[in-house]
Amino acid sequence: MAIVIYDPYPEETSWRNSIAEIDTPLHSLEYGIMSELISDKVENIHKTNRHNKVVKLIKKIHNDRLDDVWREIISDAKKLPNYCRHNWVMGRKNKPGRVDFFEKNDISIQYLEDAMEVQMGGNPEFQPGDLVILDDGGQTPCIIREKINRGKFYKADVCVIEWVKSELINPEKTHLIGTFQPIPIWHRYRRLNPRGGGHVLTIKVDAWKCKKVGVETPEIVKDRCAAIERYNKELKKRVKFYKDIIRPLLEPDFCWSYVAFNDQKIDVWKLTKPPHPPYQLQIRTYPHRLTRWNMEWEIIIDNIIRM
Repeated sequence: MAIVIYDPYPEETSWRNSIAEIDTPLHSLEYGIMSELISDKVENIHKTNRHNKVVKLIKKIHNDRLDDVWREIISDAKKLPNYCRHNWVMGRKNKPGRVDFFEKNDISIQYLEDAMEVQMGGNPEFQPGDLVILDDGGQTPCIIREKINRGKFYKADVCVIEWVKSELINPEKTHLIGTFQPIPIWHRYRRLNPRGGGHVLTIKVDAWKCKKVGVETPEIVKDRCAAIERYNKELKKRVKFYKDIIRPLLEPDFCWSYVAFNDQKIDVWKLTKPPHPPYQLQIRTYPHRLTRWNMEWEIIIDNIIRM
């Protein structure tokens, strides 16, 4: 008959084995006392201390930094073999909600400690001419122009984004063929007028949400000046053509085509048919507007061909 040795406190046995080579008065404890009288109290004290530390850190860390922490946690959580999206939904984003999220998922406090260390280092500092990517829900390219007072905000000019096929960016990444990636065009500003021209779109940016990716070079400035010169030259040509040739043929009626004719996203000199009409001309209740639109462009195209 085999003899089975029963161990009533296997965790305590493991713990005692782990400190066997350490000179400590814990060896004097009677076997079982740690499991029956002490371990639960230690566990509760540890749980309370952890809760208090999480609450203290979350109260001190700014919400923007906590959002960064949350994104980092989710990124790491997705690498877990048992990751389930439902279990990592935060819900409420107020301070108590963030505490609940941390404790529900038993997340390492190291995330909060690292965020606190970054915050204690002060706001990120930028210089006029720095190229940054603003994380405002998207990835907006901006050029820093000046700091606003002594805070964390800066004035920045927004630049244009062009969506380019991935194989044109890196032909070796064959798994991305057919997808598009945003590429900042640093020498072109976004304008308040979505069709181009007019004032540059200048916004107030939070330094914490900006990532520096470069600096404005003389080449960027040169390319920008050349682009502005080309734009103004083309605009002058279009305004003169419309005023001298098209307008007299359409007056006294309203000219639906005027704004689109000056939109340099449309190469009006190579058109063979009217461009896509704006939304207000597509409404079925006003069919005469669409008829007018097509008629004006037929006149424009006919006169361009005669040039």
